Amino acid sequence: MTILLPLAASVLLSGQLDPSVLLQRVEGLDDAAAARLVAAEGPATRGALDDLLARLDASVHSQRDRPEQRRVQYDEQTLVLGIRLSGLYAQATGDRVYSRRFEARQQRLAGTVLLNDRRYTEALVPLTAALAEAVALGDNWLHVITRVNLAYAHLELGHGHEARRESERAADAARALDDRARTLTLYNLGSVHLHLRNYGESAEFSRQAVALSRSAGIRVWQGNALLNMGAAYQQLGDLKASRVAFEEALGVLSQTGDRLGTGRALYNLAVVATRQERYRDAAAFMERALPIIRGTDIRHSHEIEVEPERYHNLFEVSALEVLVECYTQLNETDRAAAHMIALREARARAPHAGHSHKMPH
Repeated sequence: MTILLPLAASVLLSGQLDPSVLLQRVEGLDDAAAARLVAAEGPATRGALDDLLARLDASVHSQRDRPEQRRVQYDEQTLVLGIRLSGLYAQATGDRVYSRRFEARQQRLAGTVLLNDRRYTEALVPLTAALAEAVALGDNWLHVITRVNLAYAHLELGHGHEARRESERAADAARALDDRARTLTLYNLGSVHLHLRNYGESAEFSRQAVALSRSAGIRVWQGNALLNMGAAYQQLGDLKASRVAFEEALGVLSQTGDRLGTGRALYNLAVVATRQERYRDAAAFMERALPIIRGTDIRHSHEIEVEPERYHNLFEVSALEVLVECYTQLNETDRAAAHMIALREARARAPHAGHSHKMPH
């Protein structure tokens, strides 16, 4: 397996091997020889392990651009290499801290895969194990992100109190970290409160997440926190504030190339405009949203059918309903008729869709 890791610098660490050079040399050795090299090159080994931990954490993300379960993605090669090198380091020195950190991440990722598979009760087992190790080792980032994962599992299991508790504990732990971690936990709190129908709390936590993500320069999280704000204000009946939030979300997300978030912003702007009887604006927004709805799907992962044969894109039906209503109100009969044909076809593919006008966020 070829290791594609760039040299950190031309100067060797403490006069020893550069970490990336060490990684390349370890790959060609059996375990006994590799352990001897690791023992001889302690500083370079620790540097390599720190680098691998950072690379693994940075690689974890959700797939957001396909109309299917938005599964966790991560650098599997880095995890495998980190498990091996940290095991060799433990064998050579008796220090298992690095090994435990990699194994805990492996547990957390296994739990996340189970969340993707909607096996929420099963996911609690590896996630709880990963959390215990994170706390024991003082691994603050793993502590934070694992509590966020646990909150999601509890939310899907209908354990609202536990979901809120894990979210609040994640936010407490994140205070010792950077703006990225704090933004994530505030965004998560906004999402959890939104699902629990605590709309005032959701709007406030989302507002904080927007401000912090803006200062941190994380536009995707900023845009998604604005979507949560817009949804919360819509549920509170404040359509003006909802519109402002969704417009700002669209402006931010359209700069990121995130079609999922952009589609959600456009759809929500169309629904708000329809409720405000701004039919021309609503039609324009929904015409832009429709290709994204059809190509990417804007539902949450847990709402998307797992079996391909059961797949029904219900928001296509909802979008076409809005377009028919708008063009009817605007007396544009040809456009209304064309969208009605498409609506009938979409309903035939999803016979139980009905009227939704839900607010994805």
